[in-house]
Amino acid sequence: MNSPPSIRWLVALRAEAKEIISQYELKSFEHEGPYQIFKSKKYDIWLIISGIGKVNAAAAAAYLFLKSKATPWSIWINFGIAGFEKIMEQF
Repeated sequence: MNSPPSIRWLVALRAEAKEIISQYELKSFEHEGPYQIFKSKKYDIWLIISGIGKVNAAAAAAYLFLKSKATPWSIWINFGIAGFEKIMEQF
């Protein structure tokens, strides 16, 4: 029997998360912590908004790993526009 995949999304900004939240119908996960977290009511899909930077991303990933009880086979996706401001400065 196949079960739906366990997916964890990691994004820096709310703007990056907006379409993912909408597409997967994610709802705010109520918790006391430093990050905004969203989760699906139907599937094992979670999203965390980390803030900009490698340190923030690493800390948020560790936090989501614990809060969501991610399994070793969970799929992790780090998604974002990565340096968009620097690209736009060139134009």
